[in-house]
Amino acid sequence: MQGGIDPPENPLMAAHRELEEETGIRKELVRVVTSLDAWLDYEHPTFSQGVEYRGQTQKWVLLEFLGGDEDVDLCHLGEDAREFEEWRWMRLEEVADGVVWFKKGVYREVYERFGAYLL
Repeated sequence: MQGGIDPPENPLMAAHRELEEETGIRKELVRVVTSLDAWLDYEHPTFSQGVEYRGQTQKWVLLEFLGGDEDVDLCHLGEDAREFEEWRWMRLEEVADGVVWFKKGVYREVYERFGAYLL
C-alpha cells in the first residue's frame, strides 16, 4: 500500500487509513511492530523525460496482521473504488521481485531493515 499523508495525519495514521482503504483491514486487526526512522525514496525513470510525476518518498511501517483472510475485502468501498484486482500473501524477501524495476531498491532496503523482525 502506498498513499499520501493527509493533514492532520502522521505517518502511522496514514498507514492505518491506507490499509483500510485499499484492503478493508481495520486498524484494530493489526499491531505495530516497528517503523523505519528514515524516509526511503525512488525516482520515476520518466521524470528526466519531462514527465511531472517524480517518484515518492515513503515512510515504512511494519504491522502484524491479527485477523484472517476473511478480513481482507478489496471491494469494501464498492467495486468502483477498488484499487487492486487480487491479493496474496508473500514472504517479504519475495516482494521486491514483484515490483517494477525502479522500486526494487526501496523494497530490498525494507527487507534488510525489517527482515530480522520476521524470523
